[in-house]
Amino acid sequence: MKPKLWLSLLALVVVAVPIIALAQGLVPCTGAIGDECQLCRLVQLIDNVVTWLIGLLSIIAAIMIAYGGYLLVTSAGNTGQKEQAKKLVTNVIIGFVIVLAA
Repeated sequence: MKPKLWLSLLALVVVAVPIIALAQGLVPCTGAIGDECQLCRLVQLIDNVVTWLIGLLSIIAAIMIAYGGYLLVTSAGNTGQKEQAKKLVTNVIIGFVIVLAA
């Protein structure tokens, strides 16, 4: 029972800590629109691009998982296609976890 408790606690910490970090903005920039560009504006731009790319990769991952599911359903007993579909879904999930962890 203790390993399950520790594993559950670890999972809770892994999920909850990034949420706390997202509560604050990346770099506090002050000033009105039209002020000259500073380093904090560059950091905000990079943050916006990364956020946009993660959203795009989420959509691509969902499409690839759906395609893997389609291959699995239409395999009709073909073990080669079934294994290919499982490998595709597994690789997409691993890749998406790596993207989110980065």
